[in-house]
Amino acid sequence: MSKLIKIQDREEMDRFGSSTGYAEMTSDQMKSQQVDAHLIKLESGSRVSASCSLWWQSTPAYPPGHRLGVIGHYAADADESAAVLIKGACRHLAAQGCSYAIGPMEGNTWRKYRMITQRGSEPVFFLEPDNPDSWPFHFLNAGFAPIATYFSALNTGLKYQTSKFEALEKHLVQAGIHIRSIRLDPFKGELAHLYPLVSNCFKDNFLFTPLPESEFITTYHSLKPYIDPELALIVEHAGRPVGFVLGIPDILQLNRKSSIDTMILKTLAVHPGYRGCGLGHLLIAKCRSKAMDAGFSRLIFALIKTDNVSGKISSHYARPIRKYSLFGRRII
Repeated sequence: MSKLIKIQDREEMDRFGSSTGYAEMTSDQMKSQQVDAHLIKLESGSRVSASCSLWWQSTPAYPPGHRLGVIGHYAADADESAAVLIKGACRHLAAQGCSYAIGPMEGNTWRKYRMITQRGSEPVFFLEPDNPDSWPFHFLNAGFAPIATYFSALNTGLKYQTSKFEALEKHLVQAGIHIRSIRLDPFKGELAHLYPLVSNCFKDNFLFTPLPESEFITTYHSLKPYIDPELALIVEHAGRPVGFVLGIPDILQLNRKSSIDTMILKTLAVHPGYRGCGLGHLLIAKCRSKAMDAGFSRLIFALIKTDNVSGKISSHYARPIRKYSLFGRRII
């Protein structure tokens, strides 16, 4: 006999986990990610066949005229369990006054969201969301449809024409705009320095929600062990950051080979007031050059929204290797 269980507080999560051995969601995770409820499809013998988290408070304002509910931390081991779970998730969100649901997204776009819908032949790279190929169909079969599409692209030719970008950088330096490597000590101070820039740059992104500075610092500080300062560049004007690019080695390659030859371009941010002067192209060009000098031969432009400016920049250098979707549907 199976049943759908809804858990809404940390103590209940602890009790359930300790009694069943369920470890997919912890009480600390519920608190830190402000999960409003967690759903579990429980089979006989206390086997969990599907689960997800729900958010209905502090969700993005999307689409116009609707109250949004969010489904994340999604997992299901079979089509039947998935159908019951997603139907139950939509029912619970509707009971909270939500009229539209999206998924998968862990509360907001600062955390893990989207699913791979076209895998391609490249292995999964570091920090990339992954999922069984059947999971997108779980959402499609439940009446969801893609509301946003994304891609990752691979560049295997890191050489570039230096003269064009050297002239641009010289012009920027004359205007008092300088590029430097990020400082890992004190790293939290650097992240606090970058927080206003990143928040400002991403505020118009699809489904953006503000992230407290403390959570931003905690999230990015976890990447410190993997950051090469030469691949993380900050642009400053009059002492304040106006641009940022972050490249990270694909450490997952060490699971398959003895060395790393791929860098992932994780973040590109240019202050709205400094766009249109070629600063984004310059940051990518310098990051590519430094990656090549460090021995990398491949660069992945990661998780770009199809209509994003970064997508237009990457199209000059790279070919798509993977596609992803975020799904949505009306529930009232």
